[in-house]
Amino acid sequence: MALQCFGMVAVNAFCAFIGVILYARYRNCDPVMAGDVRRYDQILPFFIMEIGKKVPGLSGIFIAGIFSATLSTLSSSFNTLSATIYGDLIAPCISREALKGKECWILRLIVVITGGLCTCLTFLVEYMGGILPFVTAFVGLVYGVLTGLFILGLTFRRANAKGAFYGSVTSFIFIGTIAAIGQWYSIQGAGVDFRKPMSVADCPVPVNITIVPTTHAEYTHSKPFVLFRISFWYNSVLCTLMVIIVGMLVSCLTKTESVDPTLLSHIGRKGVSKGKLSTIKTYAVGMKDESGHTYNFQRNVC
Repeated sequence: MALQCFGMVAVNAFCAFIGVILYARYRNCDPVMAGDVRRYDQILPFFIMEIGKKVPGLSGIFIAGIFSATLSTLSSSFNTLSATIYGDLIAPCISREALKGKECWILRLIVVITGGLCTCLTFLVEYMGGILPFVTAFVGLVYGVLTGLFILGLTFRRANAKGAFYGSVTSFIFIGTIAAIGQWYSIQGAGVDFRKPMSVADCPVPVNITIVPTTHAEYTHSKPFVLFRISFWYNSVLCTLMVIIVGMLVSCLTKTESVDPTLLSHIGRKGVSKGKLSTIKTYAVGMKDESGHTYNFQRNVC
């Protein structure tokens, strides 16, 4: 887990460093304003193609790296999604005799179907204005709910299954609705977008320029509600807080289940009598307990 966190921090820092380099290069010649690219998502490939003119093979290495990273990530994601759909939706509804010998073909079919759906969804990216806000907003929902569930279960002794369920569902629906409407406002141009100052002062311009005077009717978007102006970077934090708050409210209103103190963090163990904690016994591999059971792996029991 520590290595994974270090890797994620390193990757995000590297992405931020690339963004600083791109801004330093194009701050006085914005490719989007100049018409070289249509969206800001295309600036990095445009930068690589621009450098690739001077460094032979660089563009090919960049494209090969993008394809390799994408295929490796998608293959594991599709296989995981296929196994989840099969185990949670198909296997409980169909008898084992009917599925016997057909598991591999069913899993492969699910991968093909999900891959086709994802390929079709890529055509919607053109109308989203940018893939980064969309992905960050909805991935933050999932990570925020999971983080809230972990904190709720490890920290609060009164938390129960009902509180965790209603907290996660409420958080996902409420914050997801805010994120979806906020993304819609952003696509319509009514969202608040804080960007660095850009210009086209240093861009090469053609010698002959024809300027056609046109009149445009001014249209001002109505200012969205304050909740829909929240940045998508805060979705994960909001989800986590809502899971904890709603989960604790529901847990306090429902019956509290008994919790093994060893499953709680040190913060959650506060208030637990030392007598309960002192009854914890550790059995090594192969050791028998008082009832004669032999343990095949190390575990804690009360």
